[in-house]
Amino acid sequence: MKQTTIKQKQLYIESEPKKKLLYTVIKNQNLDISLRWWAFTKKSTLSRSSSISKCRSYCLNTGKSTSVLKKFKLSRVQLRKCILNGHLMEFKKSIR
Repeated sequence: MKQTTIKQKQLYIESEPKKKLLYTVIKNQNLDISLRWWAFTKKSTLSRSSSISKCRSYCLNTGKSTSVLKKFKLSRVQLRKCILNGHLMEFKKSIR
C-alpha cells in the first residue's frame, strides 16, 4: 500500500468526527446564525484530501491501482490468473 493512501486514511479517521459535528451545527436551524456561520467557515478550512473516496485501493500481488476489485483486493488481470490456476476454488470456467 502506498504511503499517501495510508496518510489519507489516517487523516480521514482523525477529521471525520470533526466534520460530522460541524455539519450538524450548520444544519441545526435552532442555533444562532453567527454560530452556524462560524461552523461553516471552520468546516471549509479542513483538509479536503481527507475524504475516504480519495483513497486508492491497490492490488496485493502487483501493486497496481487500476481495476482493483474490493472483495478480493486483486486487479482483474491477477484475479483471472488466480482463477485459471485454480487458486480460488469459488470459481470455475463456465462451459456453454
